[in-house]
Formats: sequence, structure tokens, C-alpha cells
Amino acid sequence: MQLQLKWQNRNFTPNPSLAPYFLGYRSVMGTGYTSRAQPFIIFPDGRAHILFHLFIDSRQQQGKLRSRLVIVGPRSIFKEINRQNPLLTLIFSFRPIGAFPFFSFPIKEIADISVGLEEIWGKGAEECREHMMNKVLEGELDAAVHALEAYLLKQIGNRSRPRLVHRIVRKSVDWLEQDPGISVASLAAAHGISTRYLHQLFAAQVGVGAKRFCRIKRALSTLAEARKGWEYGWADLALTQGYYDQSHMIDEFQSLLGASPQKMVKPR
Repeated sequence: MQLQLKWQNRNFTPNPSLAPYFLGYRSVMGTGYTSRAQPFIIFPDGRAHILFHLFIDSRQQQGKLRSRLVIVGPRSIFKEINRQNPLLTLIFSFRPIGAFPFFSFPIKEIADISVGLEEIWGKGAEECREHMMNKVLEGELDAAVHALEAYLLKQIGNRSRPRLVHRIVRKSVDWLEQDPGISVASLAAAHGISTRYLHQLFAAQVGVGAKRFCRIKRALSTLAEARKGWEYGWADLALTQGYYDQSHMIDEFQSLLGASPQKMVKPR
């Protein structure tokens, strides 16, 4: 199948009304038709994402254009996936507590999985996906983004009672954004609650438990520091980021991200 692709990799700024819920959007160009699946690794980031996929269904004779609109729950660990014949993906990245107000179930129910929005929201989501696909094929990525934004704003507006994030979760996430090395015990003590209750709040409203969220934030913060060019050695970086020692840091990276920090910052 030959297509004249009019798209490009780019970032989009969320509508101001959705900015409290979304960190940002971006488009990612695919490679088009390929004879075999392309593996890549998804890393945990403590956030949910809405994805619009445009792809060629190779099961159909001569290939057929198809699209999907899915919610991908927060990942608790890295995962290698294989995708075949991708053309374009639009990624709408929630803030850590941004997904909770949009759905009627605990976010932990979609952790580590993806679910079609049509299964959750029905015909309206199907019509939104079709409208987005038409705009994408016309080369109008901005219009496709605006179509989903309009639908999301409608979903929020239709709620008789807003689904509010607990103040403890909101404050804890803010603290962790500023200092990823904070321990769960310290967070719980600051709020005067048990670590078990904090875990339950995070699982329901963020999608992963408080301890797992802290581990993910610390690993990603450590990786960011290392990629900036840490000058004092791995052992010092580990201690600075709140790990017991270098071995502890390496074990956490391999468990959460699938590779050692040395391998992940090695120039390709």
C-alpha cells in the first residue's frame, strides 16, 4: 500500500482547559508496511496515556488502513512489545493524577494493560476515532488532536459530580516531582497516615502503589541526571539519588527499566 504521508514528529500544547490533566501530546511517525514486527521497549513513567494508532492491517488482502483509540494504563515495569505496519501514533500523556477524573473505575484496573476507549465510553469514542482518522488522512493533525480534546472536554462536562483527586495524593505527587528521593514512609508520616493507606490511595487514583511510584520516579530522575553527564561516578550518583549503594541502583534499573544505568546512558 502506497501512501503520501503528510505528517511529521512534533509536539502539541494541550488546550488550557485540559492542561491540568495532560502533560502534553506528540505525534510519532511509523515506518509503514514491513514484513515483520518491530520490537521496542516501553518504560514505566507512572502515567496513563491515550493513544491513537493508524496502521496497515496485513491480515487483509493488499492491506487495509485501520485505526485504534486506546487508554494505556500506567506501567509498573518495562515491557517489550512488537508492532507491525505502524503509520502514525498520536500520544496524549496524562499527568500522574490526570486520568482519574475521566474514568469511573480505579486506575489500578488498567495498570499495565491497554483498553479500547470504545469499550469504556461506547459509540461516542468510536465516532471520535473515526473523525480523528479522517482528519489524519487529510494531513490535518491539529484537527485530529482538537477532535479528541473536544470529546474529552465533553466527557468531563457530562459528569454530574466531578471526580476529585484526594489532596494527599495530589500533595504527595507534587513532593515527588520536586524530590524523587522521598521515601514512602516519609510521605505517609508527613500526612499522618499509614503507608498501607497511602498505597491504596495511589493505586486507586494514580494506578500504581505509592512505593512503586516512588521507585519509578527515582529511577527516571537518576537516569536523567546520568544523561546530563554526572561527573562524580556511579556510586556517588546512587547515594545522591537515595539508593543504599551502587548495587541497589543497578538492581532497581534492571527490575524497572530492563537494563543497567551504564547501558542506558551509553552513547549509541
